[in-house]
Amino acid sequence: MNVASIRVLVVDDYEAWRRFVCSTCQQFPQLRLVGEASDGLEALQKAQELQPDLIVLDIGLPNLNGIQAAHRIRQDSPRAKILFVSENRSFDVVEEALKIGAGGYVVKSDAGSDLLLALEAVLQGQRPAVMDGYLFVGSTANNNGLYAVNANTGAKLWDFTSGDSVFSSPAIAGGIVYFGSSNNSKVYALDAKTGTPVWTFSAGIYG
Repeated sequence: MNVASIRVLVVDDYEAWRRFVCSTCQQFPQLRLVGEASDGLEALQKAQELQPDLIVLDIGLPNLNGIQAAHRIRQDSPRAKILFVSENRSFDVVEEALKIGAGGYVVKSDAGSDLLLALEAVLQGQRPAVMDGYLFVGSTANNNGLYAVNANTGAKLWDFTSGDSVFSSPAIAGGIVYFGSSNNSKVYALDAKTGTPVWTFSAGIYG
């Protein structure tokens, strides 16, 4: 991907929110806004027509929701990164986002501070989840852990090591960080503030 010109598609059914996302994207000279869409079907059409590098995608869309749209976009444009920005905090939705392999997940209520941080992390090749000014990313050193850092200072909040292979994209809901292992056999839930495991689920759930 050419870092000097990353093509961005913004998808949300609320025009004022699209304006906010576009305004945030414009703070990065390497991001070029190529289009907008207001529902899931239009997102599919625009993604196919414009071939964006990054899609900022809502989940609660009319006609076709963001999860369904992302599944189909992945088939047509597998190299496009998807950053979900949604009001939805439910585990089921987080799980689906992990399954799709989202480039990141930001909760709308926190987006005033966190969207900028998430975009910065995506541009650096990370797959971030963001909460309260902290980035949660998979370890690149040992490929079997994850860590949280202060996005402004780089200070480490915590790190967590597992015996599993490299993690898929993290997502946050209700103060819990969820990571799936890359062999599709486990999901980890950690307290976002401390990194303490809340539970681990192992059942080959992504099948």
